[in-house]
Amino acid sequence: MITDLAISVISVREISKGIEKKRTTDDVVANAIAKAADAIFAAYQGRILPVDEPVARRWGQMLGQSDKNIDDTGLAATAQVNDLIMVSRNVADFQGRGVTVLDPFKKPARSVPSQDVAR
Repeated sequence: MITDLAISVISVREISKGIEKKRTTDDVVANAIAKAADAIFAAYQGRILPVDEPVARRWGQMLGQSDKNIDDTGLAATAQVNDLIMVSRNVADFQGRGVTVLDPFKKPARSVPSQDVAR
């Protein structure tokens, strides 16, 4: 169900950053993307996951093991703490992070099971 879906506040930040970077070259496109993003954020109201203390602690532990892909590691920590499947086309960025990743752009969609990591 769609109500089972959530996004991370980290993704909200990444999208907002992308919009502002686009604004420097094409304000019309940036405004269109911002409008679409606002609609998505409104649709996910109450399902935008924060970086709370458990997520921050897990994120720090994971970065202590490998500090590559800092934001993706935060997304992986959010997925772990909330017992969620990570949905991304960037499967490689989540390998070794202990989360199951679903690539919705593969036909059929491809799920990569989590790899055990120290928790």
